[in-house]
Amino acid sequence: MAVKMKKIAILTGIVLLILGIQSCAGSAAAKNADIADIREKDWILDEVKTGTASVKINRTGSTNEVFTLKLDAERISGVAAPNRYFGPYTAGEKQTLTVGMMAGTMMAPLFEREDLKEQDYMKYLEKINRWKLNNGKLELYTVDGSGKEAVLIYIEK
Repeated sequence: MAVKMKKIAILTGIVLLILGIQSCAGSAAAKNADIADIREKDWILDEVKTGTASVKINRTGSTNEVFTLKLDAERISGVAAPNRYFGPYTAGEKQTLTVGMMAGTMMAPLFEREDLKEQDYMKYLEKINRWKLNNGKLELYTVDGSGKEAVLIYIEK
C-alpha cells in the first residue's frame, strides 16, 4: 500500500511540474508578442473595461463598421461612430504604444450610440500607452477621463 501511495505522489508531482512548465511557456509567449502580430489586421472593439465597470459593445442591429481599428507600418486608423480617423503611432519595447495627433472626418451621426460615445472612444485612443495580445484578443491600455486605467478589448474581424 505504501509503495502504491509513493507512486501516486511521484506521478502527481510530475503532472504538476509539467503543468507548471506549460503555464510559464504560455506566459512567455504572451509577453513576447511582437507588434507585427497585430499589424495589418482588422480589429473591432468588443469591450471597454474601466476600473470595476465593463461596457460590452452592442452590435445588435448594426454592422461591425463602428469602433474599428487597424495598424499599418506607420499609422493607426479605423472608423469610430460614424467618423473615420487616422494618425501616427510609435511602437516601443515591452509592448509600449504611443499614438500621435489624430485626424478624422467630421460627419454628424444620425443617432448617438448609448454604449460608447464617439468622443470618448477618440479620447481613449489618444492616451494609449501599451498593448497586449490575450487569448487572441487585442488589449489596448489607456486612461479614462479621471486618469484611471482603462482597457479597450478588440477581437479580430
